[in-house]
Amino acid sequence: MDDADRARLVAWLDRAGVMAGPSIDVAALATGRSNITYLVDDGRTRVVLRRPATVALDRADEGMRREFRLLSALDGTPVPHPSPIALCDDAGVLGCVFYVMSYVDGFMPSEPLPHEWATPESRRAISFSAVEAMAALHAVDWRARGLEPLGSVDGFHKRQRARWLNQYYSYPSQLLPGIDDVGSWLESNQPAEWTATIMHGDVNGNNMLVAREHPPVVAALLDWETATIGDPLLDVAGFKRTWTERRSGDGWPSADELLARYSQSSGRLLTDLTYYDVLYRFKFAVLTEGIYQRSLSDPNRATANDLHEFAGSMIESARELAGTNG
Repeated sequence: MDDADRARLVAWLDRAGVMAGPSIDVAALATGRSNITYLVDDGRTRVVLRRPATVALDRADEGMRREFRLLSALDGTPVPHPSPIALCDDAGVLGCVFYVMSYVDGFMPSEPLPHEWATPESRRAISFSAVEAMAALHAVDWRARGLEPLGSVDGFHKRQRARWLNQYYSYPSQLLPGIDDVGSWLESNQPAEWTATIMHGDVNGNNMLVAREHPPVVAALLDWETATIGDPLLDVAGFKRTWTERRSGDGWPSADELLARYSQSSGRLLTDLTYYDVLYRFKFAVLTEGIYQRSLSDPNRATANDLHEFAGSMIESARELAGTNG
């Protein structure tokens, strides 16, 4: 953030009643590749600012408003989340819509864990707390919280296939062979029945903070950019893949144990998740390919070749699960 942006931000923070004073420090935090976050500190109070990346997704400003609305609706629920503080709709401040939220102290549950929590008991506690946070989200009465405009329930699965294919074909280049085969399989294998809940869209270890206490618990789910009203089993399938892919043995629960805990916490009976496993891979192949292609035109970021490779592997894995790769 340059000096001019920082000066306008400090003035806005004062007007919004968030914090005031010339000694406000603004420092970039480690972030994802679709949005940017900053730690804002006046020596007494810390808040976190979240804004779109320099080369942003389409409708990125609307995404900021959606995130702020959702976090506001979650206040007062058991769902661990940062509390929203203020939304800025004035593009004259930073050139985009952004918001500030509470600072949550904690660590991301990536290996190696901080020494004090690197035990089999802590690994199990963190894993099951993550499952319970997800189940708590899926239990929120989203209609009572005023979130009906967040997403239409009717035709959710049909729209998922169309949405991600349309987004993929909006990119300058189409570089994922086999994606149409996966899309056709999804169209033919949609679930007949399902129950709509709030979906986070990307529950994984990089999108949560764990409190520094014993036993450790998830203090906040982060990065709500793909949240909507939809099928909670898509969250479950994504969490299962991302959590167990990088965490196994030495106390980390197996996929079956995670699913059993979710079933116990949510009251949902889980059977065959193949459709959801395929849809998750399909969706995230498109999302990560989009980040890669935006990186080609963003002078502030390195070319995300790793994400292009990841997107290709997701489509290949989806084809294998669906049996469309032969």
